[in-house]
Amino acid sequence: MDKTALFNAVAKRTGIPVSDIIGDSRRSELVHARRVVCVGLRELNWAYPAIGRAIGRDHTSCVHLVQTADDATLALARECVNAMYETTFTLRYVPPTSFNDSLTWIVTNPRTGAEVMLPCELTEDLCAALASGDMDG
Repeated sequence: MDKTALFNAVAKRTGIPVSDIIGDSRRSELVHARRVVCVGLRELNWAYPAIGRAIGRDHTSCVHLVQTADDATLALARECVNAMYETTFTLRYVPPTSFNDSLTWIVTNPRTGAEVMLPCELTEDLCAALASGDMDG
């Protein structure tokens, strides 16, 4: 799982830019945002050394941040993880291989990696999008 989506979710919820989250400052609001990121990455089963590399810290700093997280921080981290998943579903267009084939979309669940094929009807809006090249798969 790409860390960028989680960093962006934390930045949006806390109002702190990603560059400040991974920066050197020890201001309490920045440490709190880092803690949320660490807890969120642990929720995603990241190892502490990988989390440390992601936020520019030693893995022992990440262990401390996670172990000292309070209930509000845990809740915010879960909210950010859920928000990240809400915005990272991928949608691909599969063009028909013959005239008789239906149009198909493939939706990928980022949490499980499962893919679902969704056939769709050819509508005027979809035809216009196909003609404009917006549907490149």
